[in-house]
Amino acid sequence: MPPRTVLDGNECYRRKAFGCHQLARRARFYAAHWHSGELEQWTHAKSVSTNLTAASRSRCIPQRGRQQIEGAVMVSILTVNLVLSTFLFWLIARIYLMPRLSPITAKAIVVPILLLHMSRHLGLMFLSPGATYPGLSQQFTYPAALGDFIAAVLAAISLLLILKRLPGQRGMVWIFSLWGAADLAVAITLATAYNAEPFMGAAYWIPAFWVPALLVTHYIAFVILVKHWRPEQGAIV
Repeated sequence: MPPRTVLDGNECYRRKAFGCHQLARRARFYAAHWHSGELEQWTHAKSVSTNLTAASRSRCIPQRGRQQIEGAVMVSILTVNLVLSTFLFWLIARIYLMPRLSPITAKAIVVPILLLHMSRHLGLMFLSPGATYPGLSQQFTYPAALGDFIAAVLAAISLLLILKRLPGQRGMVWIFSLWGAADLAVAITLATAYNAEPFMGAAYWIPAFWVPALLVTHYIAFVILVKHWRPEQGAIV
């Protein structure tokens, strides 16, 4: 079947007016040929016209309504991807990482976590027209993209303090962790509020795969900061 064309309001109105005009003409024809043999032909023509009118009405569904209907499936799929990916990464951390944490090994794990979060500059992808579909709300794209970029910068500063063994390492990691976790929470909330899912395009993998990894590593960082990295312990490496 050929793809249905989405029509604007004016075109829908013109088609409806044309349909009313055709209906009036058929009524006059029916009244004039009530007892003639042409009534059977008119009945057949009415059946064909009814089918065409139904097809025309289906094409006149407003585009916003079509996007909401089609986006309902996307919302459920993306939510499932987000939840299951988060559970998967948490399960990996719970089995292979968390039981092996100690005051020495736990602090060293912060370094690869910071390296991972330095890649959050990729969140700027939301501002790239080629990575998302037209219609993605700017109320979501700018906070999500800039928040990720700032988190990447904070991760880089934290890593620099750690590698140079400068004071303020733990405080800077706390700032990065709080900002990064809050940014992810805000991005998920805005994506839901502004129905961003149907317009993700190639950026779909970010909330479906990347965000769960970032959430779990933030959780690990908080565990390390609270339980395994005390202020009196000093440098991390």
